[in-house]
Amino acid sequence: MDAQTDCRLVDGSPTSFLRQRDLWCLGCEALEDIRQGRIPVQQKSFLECAGLNPKVSEDGLSRFIHATDIAWTDGSAPLDIIFSAAVRRAWVANAVRQFVEAGGEKVSAAMLTRYQSVKVKRGEGTSLAKMASDAMDLPTFIQKANMLAGTQWAEVIAQYGERMTG
Repeated sequence: MDAQTDCRLVDGSPTSFLRQRDLWCLGCEALEDIRQGRIPVQQKSFLECAGLNPKVSEDGLSRFIHATDIAWTDGSAPLDIIFSAAVRRAWVANAVRQFVEAGGEKVSAAMLTRYQSVKVKRGEGTSLAKMASDAMDLPTFIQKANMLAGTQWAEVIAQYGERMTG
């Protein structure tokens, strides 16, 4: 199984959670996350995504996150890394890549250049959040993904542009 299919953030199987140290993997299901209204790279939304039963309070989750490390065979990291800006940007990059590929295309450097100035416009957050991703054009989807993750598209491209086109 490749990294694309074997790195879901929350799927009930502890063997697939962050199997690799590569934080890019946290975006492997990003398009489906957006379609389902999940934002697993935001702590508030993570509670819903995890489906913890019994319910855990946000404060309880926060204490757990700050006291827990993720371990790999070659090192470890604090669990709160899954909410870091780098991971949120990877999630957006993967969502956009998956959106483009779902339309039968591949992300290209020219495409990234063409849309590099896309930004979420003030006051559009509520309408973007309610829109179905399947009915969006690429610039609108880029806006929605960045709005949900709290990222800026220029920063996503700067950090993950090469991986998106690779």
